[in-house]
Amino acid sequence: MNPDAPILFFDSGVGGLSVLEPTLKLLPTAPIVYAADSAGFPYGKRSEAEAAFGKIAADGTSGYRHLARLRETAELAQTDPKAAIVAYDKITADGAVGPVLQDLAALRAGALLIDANSYEEARRRLEPLTANDRTFRHTAREFLVLASSRAGDSAATKRWFDLMMTDVQTPAATRMRVEKLMALGASPGNT
Repeated sequence: MNPDAPILFFDSGVGGLSVLEPTLKLLPTAPIVYAADSAGFPYGKRSEAEAAFGKIAADGTSGYRHLARLRETAELAQTDPKAAIVAYDKITADGAVGPVLQDLAALRAGALLIDANSYEEARRRLEPLTANDRTFRHTAREFLVLASSRAGDSAATKRWFDLMMTDVQTPAATRMRVEKLMALGASPGNT
């Protein structure tokens, strides 16, 4: 096991923060990625969720602040994707957040740019994340297959697809999704 690999916490909405807090205290320098399924938190009250994450981002411990900023920005993306891209950019530029969360913020901004059909900008942001030493390289490559396909750039689509298929570390689920996309023709009309 790679000691520098990030520790992923997925909070389904029941007690995840109660586990994360002691972990942050025990391992304050560990690269931790926190993902929360908060579609209904708190019970569908989006404005209350945004306020709660904003309060944690302002007043919590450093680990909580960074995670809350990401979560707050994800909430913002639901209503104002352009503002969320700006917020993700700020997180990406903040060295105090740490490289794993910086990359996660850049990845999320790239995804929003793909949705906005801003291929060149998405490509510019996602390509650095595809390096072999980057935590989210497989997801960034998958996003680039999708983005280049949507943009009609078949050469780039093939290049990213081939890279994913020849990288033995590409997760099986990611490989399968990209293979399905390619089977559908991976053309602008099919993605």
